[in-house]
This record gives sequence, C-alpha cells and structure tokens, in this order.
Amino acid sequence: MLDYCLDISDNSKWVICTKPDIARTLPFYITEAGEFFAGGRYYTERDGRSGWQLIYTVSGAGRLTADGNEIALLPNTAVILRCGERHRYETVKPPWHNLWIHFDGSGAGGYERLINDDKYHAIPVANTGDFESDFINLLNLSSKNDLLTGALISDCISRLMTELLTQKLRQALRPEGTDGRYPELRAVLDFIHKNYGRAITIEDMTDRINISKYHFIRIFKKQMGVTPYEYLTDYRINKAKILLRTSYKSVFEIACDVGYKSKSNFISKFRAATGTTPAKYRRENISVSSSD
Repeated sequence: MLDYCLDISDNSKWVICTKPDIARTLPFYITEAGEFFAGGRYYTERDGRSGWQLIYTVSGAGRLTADGNEIALLPNTAVILRCGERHRYETVKPPWHNLWIHFDGSGAGGYERLINDDKYHAIPVANTGDFESDFINLLNLSSKNDLLTGALISDCISRLMTELLTQKLRQALRPEGTDGRYPELRAVLDFIHKNYGRAITIEDMTDRINISKYHFIRIFKKQMGVTPYEYLTDYRINKAKILLRTSYKSVFEIACDVGYKSKSNFISKFRAATGTTPAKYRRENISVSSSD
C-alpha cells in the first residue's frame, strides 16, 4: 500500500538511484534520496516496501505514526523506518525541511534493530554539522552509479548509522534530570578487569555501585551490547588467548589464571566462544608445542 500527497516546494530535490549489481554487495546502498521542503498537506502512508528509510529533520516539524504510537520529528532528530511495516509521516509545522534516504544492504537490518530496539525512536543528533554534510554528500553522489561511488555512499551511510547508534546509547544511559552518563559502569568494568582471575558474581559487581541488580543488568547490556556475565566471559577468554600464545603454562594453569577452577568448564567456555579447544588454538597460533 502506498498513499501520499507530495506537497513540496520547487527547491526540493529527489533522486531515484540505479546501482550496478556489484554495489549491492556493499554493507549499504541507496535506492532513493531527497531533500524536501514539505508544506502543510504533505504526508506519506505505506507498507509492503523493501528496505529502510532514514529521515532527518532540519527545521519545521513532522510526525510519525506507527505501531499505535506518535513520534514527533523535531529539528536535529532522525528516525529509521522499516518500509515493509505500516506507517505514516506528515508535516506538523511547515515548511518541514527534511533530508531522507531509502537504503538497503547487508548492514542495514542489524543497525536498524540496534538503533530502534523494536520500537521507533526519534534520535537527537549531536554533531549536526557532520550529519547534514554526509546527507548532502549522499544526495550529490546518489545520481552516479559506478562502484567507487557505491563504496563512498556505503561509507557515508555507515557514519550516519554509527552516529545514531552512539546517540541512542548515550540517551538511554543518561539518568533522568541530568546531563551525565552512569559513571558506575566504568567502576564495574575496572572491577572486572582487575578481578577476572577469581570468582565474580553479579552481586560482587553491584555491591560497588548504587544501582539495583536488575537495573544494572539492563543498562549494562544497553551500553555494552552484552550482559555483565557475557562481558566477563569474553574478557576471560581473550586473556586466555594471550596466555596460550605467549606462555608455556598448561591449559589447567591458564584456566585458573582467568577465573576457571575447572579445566573442563574452561574448555567448554573457550570452545563456545571460539569454535575450537584451547590446545588446538595454541597449536594453530604458536610454533612451540603445548605442554598438555
């Protein structure tokens, strides 16, 4: 379904792109791009289209309606839409000056899921100058269809996505009513880095900060992308890799050094993280034989 009223001024821009097949193997590519100065009657309502759309509001204001919610599209904010799902966006305060792209690619879905977290968000953009500059660059590049241009376009979109993800994480971790982030997370990371060689529980981590256990797990995962326990496991395995490659210690000794008192448990965790055993990892990465 597609329904729209294209109430835009004459100085608006709209480019529909034709890309070589090789460009579609890149992490990101554009199918359409535009800069609209939308009047009061402008709206688009759709579903059933492939790909994603990024809309950035420069001035004026718009409104997105999706999933039964209304999201204000205010100046210096951006939103990523899943074009296959029903949504409507429209002008609220004309002229609504917005920059937008329709895009796809192997990196698109993963970034969108991280940024939206299954619910649409209008993300405030901190570095508006660079963000708008990348958008204008995309508009200028989108009419070309060679592979080099495709690579430059993919790079620009990657920067836009990274900026939005960064701002989303910072926004999620900002305590209500303050401008700061949670300094407690740094304290927990420092604690893990200094004590990974011994048994550590979630309670050991939260004993050092003024956050409840469940709130801590939630904000830790939003910031780090993994749970505290998963982070601890990854940190231990990475330390074990260094020891396997730089020491003659046995696998059991290394297991103990990185916080595992059971050799079998260590091997199981190592295999789950790397797809191989510690002994095989050592053989493939150093020229000396293991003492196991």
